[in-house]
Amino acid sequence: LARLEHPGLGTLPPDRFVPQIEAAGFAAQLAEEVVRRAFGEWRDDALQQLNLWLAVNLPLDVLMRPGATDRLEAWREQAGIDPGRVMVELTETYPVASPELLRPVLDRLRGAGYRLAIDDVGPAMSGHEAVIRLPFTTMKLGLEVVHASAHSEAALRFIERAMVAARRSGLMVIAEGIETADDWERMQRLGVDAAQGFLIARPLTAVAAAIWHAAWPRRGAA
Repeated sequence: LARLEHPGLGTLPPDRFVPQIEAAGFAAQLAEEVVRRAFGEWRDDALQQLNLWLAVNLPLDVLMRPGATDRLEAWREQAGIDPGRVMVELTETYPVASPELLRPVLDRLRGAGYRLAIDDVGPAMSGHEAVIRLPFTTMKLGLEVVHASAHSEAALRFIERAMVAARRSGLMVIAEGIETADDWERMQRLGVDAAQGFLIARPLTAVAAAIWHAAWPRRGAA
């Protein structure tokens, strides 16, 4: 997860700086720098011994750029990370206008052993069922629909339909935006496989993530 350390404003979340970087035409440079740093921290830290995955966000236009998969493979090999430990998340910044144009890139990544996630699935995503039929391994429910499902019957029904489509395609399902115990329990009842959100952890450095990982079982037991 990218964060910007500003000399006057402190730590800034992505919505405070990523749109400006993308508008200036530097989306690819940002995405690739984050991937390189993430791979480097995985190599240098103890994370690879903890049976975790490393998820990296790549916007559609970045993933479709010539040579993008070659660069990804080179950085991964240099870091010594097994491709099965890497999940490439297709981010929602650029919607999938023509899913079949994306298939050759996804086929190559899947053939190399990567996990692939379609990110931020929700009612606003047009044609999500066609996207789910692409060679993804994971579907991530967006935080907006996860939060809305606490009080909206329509949001709840959307998640149930999306779950059916995901199971039909053999996808793992992750719920984003889990911030309360109610969110956790509701998604658990719906049958999601994993959760992501502030209830579990805030964004952490690689060193802090290893400490969190050691403490999480005690928190769960409590």
